[in-house]
Amino acid sequence: MLSMWPTGKEVDLEEAIAYHKKLPDHKNFMKMADRLHREGRTVVFPRAGTPILEQEIELVRTLYEAGLPLIPVTPDSYCRLCKFDKAKLGLEESIRAGKPKLNGFPTVIHGVKNTRKVVESTEAALNQRMTNLDNRLMGRSPLLLASPLDCRTLCRTSRVTKRIAQWSKTSGWPSISSG
Repeated sequence: MLSMWPTGKEVDLEEAIAYHKKLPDHKNFMKMADRLHREGRTVVFPRAGTPILEQEIELVRTLYEAGLPLIPVTPDSYCRLCKFDKAKLGLEESIRAGKPKLNGFPTVIHGVKNTRKVVESTEAALNQRMTNLDNRLMGRSPLLLASPLDCRTLCRTSRVTKRIAQWSKTSGWPSISSG
């Protein structure tokens, strides 16, 4: 699964798990969503994502400063359809033009280093949106690459390793299954 795109080689599962465990509760999407639910708070959860790293960072910061504690990281349509070559070309064209040529943030193309820059740029809890076509790489990208996500969605929509399921249980997330 991680061999579907070159950035998969950047993934170190044990390091990714350790990284997630160190994140504060307010940056853990499930913990934050549960807290907001217990408090009876309703929040806006827009669809949001742009391909250029600096613009994605500006977007998540702006949404957080506007009062959104939960922010989506919406992947572009090509990544959602597992057309990673086209997503890479779209990202390159976006960077050349200085404006988005994709309709979301291509997490798979950006890889660990850039995705972590997004995570670390905000105090919000981020949520990687998913694809309905093939979740093998998109479903693992946020967990393995860096961004906190709704692990219940990941576990519901794709097969995960026993190690990830074990980590999920120790992170305090309810109803996690391993397949």
